[in-house]
Amino acid sequence: TQGLFRGDIVRLNYTIQARPEQPTHLKLNLEAEQPLEVLDAMVEWHQQEKTLAGKLVKFPQSPQISLDVYAMEVETQGIKRTFTLINFDDINEFQNIQKKLADLWDSNLATAVSGRNMLINPEVIIEASGQVNVVSPEQANPQILLNSAEDVQLKPTEI
Repeated sequence: TQGLFRGDIVRLNYTIQARPEQPTHLKLNLEAEQPLEVLDAMVEWHQQEKTLAGKLVKFPQSPQISLDVYAMEVETQGIKRTFTLINFDDINEFQNIQKKLADLWDSNLATAVSGRNMLINPEVIIEASGQVNVVSPEQANPQILLNSAEDVQLKPTEI
């Protein structure tokens, strides 16, 4: 498992351990030809230009984070990945992006639901274009580096 990043999509060949019985414990099957196969490595997305679409996500301000953080939940290969939407280069553009996403969020509060450590709005689908940033295996989420608020668009709902 050395070299895996958060968000990597993997296939495991495993066995169920006899003990302890509960909860079920898995053990990599080291006898298999390929006990662990990386199907999609997040680090390979680093610095790639991507246009992705997904559900609008909000990590609300808390003692751990000083402001609301917006992201999008994207499904790739049947697996949900969360991409933080950010601009590190221009504070004015970062504020414009934040405002656009906050306005989208605030105008759709009725359809937001709780996720594990975030809020998700399954009814608000956005599309973001930018460079993917993945610099550390411990990085909570990959980032999409946006140039401007125009890099994020609300996708029309399909009828």
